[in-house]
Amino acid sequence: MIPIQTSIALALAMLIQKKSAASGLFRTLYFIPVIVSTAVAATVFKLIYNKEFGLLNSVLKAFHLPVTNFLSNPETAMNGIIMLGIWKGAGFFMIIFFSRSEQYIS
Repeated sequence: MIPIQTSIALALAMLIQKKSAASGLFRTLYFIPVIVSTAVAATVFKLIYNKEFGLLNSVLKAFHLPVTNFLSNPETAMNGIIMLGIWKGAGFFMIIFFSRSEQYIS
């Protein structure tokens, strides 16, 4: 989980490094998961993975694939928890990488 999260954070830091009109907006959007409560983020992910009306199963239905109860299967539930952790932590490390790169550029 840590190498994937670090790779994503480094890629995001490299993307927001260029100064543009929207760079402040992207920095804010990427950092929002860090300041959102873990309970709120878990609730959102629970809604995404819901079997009846979840976003993920809606996408599967659109592609005529079978729907799955992601949260009742231990393997898929663990993958969901890993995705939540990566999503919540990548923004923090992105800011760390970005601040370090600004120090060396200036």
